[in-house]
Amino acid sequence: MKTGKILILNASPRKRGNIAQMVAEMTDEAKAQGAEVEVIDVQKLDVKPCIACMQCRSKGCCVLPGDDAQRVLQLIKDCDAMVIAAPCYWGNIPGTLKILFDRIVYGMMDESPRGIPRPLHKGKRCVLVSTSTTP
Repeated sequence: MKTGKILILNASPRKRGNIAQMVAEMTDEAKAQGAEVEVIDVQKLDVKPCIACMQCRSKGCCVLPGDDAQRVLQLIKDCDAMVIAAPCYWGNIPGTLKILFDRIVYGMMDESPRGIPRPLHKGKRCVLVSTSTTP
């Protein structure tokens, strides 16, 4: 089995919740298989909200002062696979994860001249892990 760099984004605010337990198990197993694993606690990141200036679309970078968003984007670029682990709150991801994704969208997708989104990480492996108490 091929091993490499795995990035885990833990977006749960609960330190001992179900997501945290699953992330711990996945981390242990990946390391046992020889993978290099980095777990990012999204709740602890310093990420300012997007200001919707849209300059990242033309400049290819965010115009806001550097914060943890750029660091996470670089980790995403450098990893071989990633795990996005987040509880489902009211049918959606936690706000901290949404803020992070808003700030790094320029590094996750591009668009064709006709405005059609194009993924920048096509082929990268990703696992989504979620929990929900709502039926």
